[in-house]
Amino acid sequence: MQRFNVYIGGCRTTISVVDVLVDLLSIKLCRETGTNESKSIVNNWIQNLLYEDNDPYRQRISQFIQRKIIMEIADKKIIRQYESYLDSI
Repeated sequence: MQRFNVYIGGCRTTISVVDVLVDLLSIKLCRETGTNESKSIVNNWIQNLLYEDNDPYRQRISQFIQRKIIMEIADKKIIRQYESYLDSI
């Protein structure tokens, strides 16, 4: 697990993300992983996502972020099929 310090609702908090998700997102965003720069890029992506979400009372932030990372790195065809499945239930 990798930890990231982020701000939500003006408060600093730490979230944890599974290593493989950080690596895959890092590769997608900057074509490298395992460097301070790539971790900073991932941290900025996460922080921007939280700013866009704009929910200062959000619970389970780590799980929310991991779901968003999966949706970002997954094949778009799989995402469409998943969303179709969710609509059907």
